Amino acid sequence: MSFNFFFKLSIYLTLFLCLQNCKEKVNHTDIKLYEPISTEQDAKISKIVIPKFNKDVEIILHKWEDFAELFELITNLSDKKYQVLEASDETFTDLFSSLVNKVPEIINISSTKARVTVIETLAYKLKSEYMLNNEKSAEFENTRVYLLNSFSNLIFQITKTLEKELQLIAKSE
Repeated sequence: MSFNFFFKLSIYLTLFLCLQNCKEKVNHTDIKLYEPISTEQDAKISKIVIPKFNKDVEIILHKWEDFAELFELITNLSDKKYQVLEASDETFTDLFSSLVNKVPEIINISSTKARVTVIETLAYKLKSEYMLNNEKSAEFENTRVYLLNSFSNLIFQITKTLEKELQLIAKSE
């Protein structure tokens, strides 16, 4: 048996395997960033449950004056009081730039700022959808729910950051 024979055999086997693999159908599915929310799901998550703050979180958030404005905005959106979306773009810009620039030192980390930026993006998206369609579109409701969930994520991030900081302080004492 010569080298030439093995070479040809390997080429034929490779071609055969490639042709066999080409016969299989590949199922292509559309990639969705999120699923539309059904009315059943909407009833469950239409109103955000504001998490209870422990004393440490409450003290830090009280020092973060602009957080009260964000909290009011989120509460109104949770209660489906959409008049807050009629505020000028300048009002939103001032709120979110102030939120990012005046984060209390103990929670002034990139993950906190990133969550504020996500909330800002969703707030602008919600505002533009409200101006275009009022609150009648499914896209509007999806964005509102994502905004409310993002706020919960911010609270969770702040709580976890403070817990970690307090553990480090307790260990160093």
